Amino acid sequence: MSLFEHHMLKEIMEQPAVLAALVERSKGLLEGDGGGLFSGEGASCERILFLACGTSYHASLAGKWMIEALAGLPCQVEYAHEYRMSARLPLEHCLAVGLSQSGETRDSLEAMQKAREAGARTLAICNVENSTATRLAHAAFLLGAGPEKAIASTKVFAAQFAAVFLLALHLGVVRGRLPREWLEKHLQAFAALPDKMRQVLEEGGFVQEMALALREAGHLLVIGKGPAYPIALEGALKLKETAYLHAEGFAGGEFRHGPMALVEPRIPSLMLMPSLPQEGFELMKGTLGEIRRSGGPLWVLTQKPLEPGEGMRVHTLPEADLFLSPLLFVAPLQLLAYRLACGRGLNVDSPRALCKAVTSDPQGSL
Repeated sequence: MSLFEHHMLKEIMEQPAVLAALVERSKGLLEGDGGGLFSGEGASCERILFLACGTSYHASLAGKWMIEALAGLPCQVEYAHEYRMSARLPLEHCLAVGLSQSGETRDSLEAMQKAREAGARTLAICNVENSTATRLAHAAFLLGAGPEKAIASTKVFAAQFAAVFLLALHLGVVRGRLPREWLEKHLQAFAALPDKMRQVLEEGGFVQEMALALREAGHLLVIGKGPAYPIALEGALKLKETAYLHAEGFAGGEFRHGPMALVEPRIPSLMLMPSLPQEGFELMKGTLGEIRRSGGPLWVLTQKPLEPGEGMRVHTLPEADLFLSPLLFVAPLQLLAYRLACGRGLNVDSPRALCKAVTSDPQGSL
């Protein structure tokens, strides 16, 4: 099978079209009631609870950051499988959002049911119409990303990220917190995103260079701050499940609280540096300097000018709205996982021991 016949690559390259379709739907937010995108959910809620697994969990972390900033609501993110086993606490005035690709993952479904029984309103965000999750929830938002045949999710993650961004705007509107001029500004930035994503996907030289350099690597540290932290986690997950590379995602500030000890000449790092406020960007530059002094090979994706140096390769991405810029970072990481897996001769579309929806608990004996 040639590189261009793999489902994973095809689905990575479909992301600009998936985002463009969501841009069209987002125009409904300009209507006074939020356009019905989320069935009016959240107008009277006092907090948000995300329930998700894997890739969907990382999209939920991005959602927390956006909802707290744009809608002023406290937001909690839980692994669905852990929430199933947690104490049963009341959830009145809470909107529980279940993110799922298939809408059939057992952990997510049982977590949503538990939240509903505890008094929460439930909203399902998934990619499959008439799935169990959409039938279980009080309301549903269908991503419309089309079938995703590769096991590792790419275009559905982009759609989930865009959906939680729109949910944050919706909550800001229905709660009267987001002025119309700011809503229009964010929607204009969203409308520009598909072309920027297309540009990033077409500029593949940096990714190919990094894939070649990492072909024999056993480990990779991926570091992001603020909105880029969930992307560091998601990129590391893609590298694990597709290229079987031991990659770990870390928060930029947390990296100095222990993980820095891992840095040495045999352990490469990838740093994600979006257009953060100057203080945050300078903090990331400080971490970058410490990595260089430790002798670890360093790759940097940035949206602000940054001079390359010895042992450090830099690639600049297009500028974007701070809330949306993480999607421009996830595309190169998806391509890196894909190209590294191909270079290692692995089954890109069906990685070992993985399936699209986990519908049963593990069984075994001691």
